[in-house]
Amino acid sequence: LGVAARLERRRDAVLVSYSQLQAARRGRQSAKRALENSLRGKAAAAERRKDVERAKVRVADLRGKVAEEEELLSELRETRESLTRNLDKEAVLLRAECAL
Repeated sequence: LGVAARLERRRDAVLVSYSQLQAARRGRQSAKRALENSLRGKAAAAERRKDVERAKVRVADLRGKVAEEEELLSELRETRESLTRNLDKEAVLLRAECAL
């Protein structure tokens, strides 16, 4: 074979090697993107779980506050009923005094 033919075959071999390297690089880049996407998805899921846990704590806190408010409301109702009874008693006494 002549020098030109050997150079042509060597050039073809280099081109094939270069094409294989490019394909391998694209494969690695694709795998890297897939891994990054997976990690982003896992991070987002972890953040959602944290949000859910924070929401659960907030709901428990609000339930406690609601229970406190209901207890205060109950006490206020009892106080109002007691005051109403006392006023009714005083009204009866005043009417009796006025009738005298």
